[in-house]
Amino acid sequence: DMLRDLNAFLNEKEPWKTKDKKVIGFVEKRVLKVSELLKPFIPESSEKVIESIKTKKPIILIKKIPKEEFD
Repeated sequence: DMLRDLNAFLNEKEPWKTKDKKVIGFVEKRVLKVSELLKPFIPESSEKVIESIKTKKPIILIKKIPKEEFD
């Protein structure tokens, strides 16, 4: 439910358009919480997300696979 609610919140508030700092701060806190909860299952990815939020440096968790590689 937490992720579903967060997704609905993001779709409603659209912080990528509004740049609302309160909304962005709220989302950061929720993503940190989710990352902590997922640590036992995906420890490396969770740590990367936590570090990215704390340092404000973007990361790429999943690299884009070129379409040609699917053929």
